Amino acid sequence: MMKISMIVKETPAYRLTVEKSPCAAPADLWHIQFIQEELTDLLPTRVSTYEFFMTKEELSEVAKALTLF
Repeated sequence: MMKISMIVKETPAYRLTVEKSPCAAPADLWHIQFIQEELTDLLPTRVSTYEFFMTKEELSEVAKALTLF
């Protein structure tokens, strides 16, 4: 399985990307990255990355929590 990347939000000054890729071990663990970029002239000038390691069940709980509001 490969890395999946999706731009969640993009404006001329800001971009938020989520990346998901499988871990080598254990087999049921995923590497999740939220990448926040401040942009100037559509180029990144500041980047913050937030990393998590989660199972499919944990990812489902996060998705459920985000849609409750």
